[in-house]
Amino acid sequence: DNLNQYMPWKQHLIIVRPSEIKNIGWLIDGYYDTVLAPTLKASTQYSYQKIIIPRLDPYRDRSISNDTVDAMMHDFLSAPSLSRKNALSLLERAFDWAIQREKLTPKPNPFKGLKTQIRFTPRVNPLTGMAAEYIGFTRVERDLIIDTFRLDKPAYYPIVYFLFHTGCRHGEAFALTWDDISPDFGQIYFTKTYSSTSKNVLQGTKTDKKNGQSRTQILLP
Repeated sequence: DNLNQYMPWKQHLIIVRPSEIKNIGWLIDGYYDTVLAPTLKASTQYSYQKIIIPRLDPYRDRSISNDTVDAMMHDFLSAPSLSRKNALSLLERAFDWAIQREKLTPKPNPFKGLKTQIRFTPRVNPLTGMAAEYIGFTRVERDLIIDTFRLDKPAYYPIVYFLFHTGCRHGEAFALTWDDISPDFGQIYFTKTYSSTSKNVLQGTKTDKKNGQSRTQILLP
């Protein structure tokens, strides 16, 4: 016996290659890798990878269909949160991208507007009763905190004072060099930020991304 006896069957063989499975995972990964990852800063990438996208992990292998949307919304509405709202926003944008790139057959976006259905109660400060995003220190509280660092933790006093009085973000402060300060020490230019996730200094700040302009802080005498 040898392989030649099986050769007549060769002409009847059909090679089957698995087609690209266009499910939720395919949609998320394609949009994130192609559109978001190349443009997002390291800190924002971290938020997507560790917080937002994992919300969609239970549905990665499910089809892009109304049944999947119904199951997803049932779960999301039972425990609404900002990360779930952002996940739905991601899906909506990813679907539009797939249609524009002709990766999907044109049809109505099943994720459109779903994020508006996610309503949740924001965290509240138990002392002030105010929503977390509106919580800020009063001047008295600010001065008390600064004085506490000055007396008890003097090594941290300069940076705490600087952060409070400039309003800059931690990463923006840690990225500063002498080149960012005017010769007369009257102005500070915030043009970059330090990322604690990538351990690198990145050009631009979140404020730049919002209005397209770098920020200047005028130091009063």
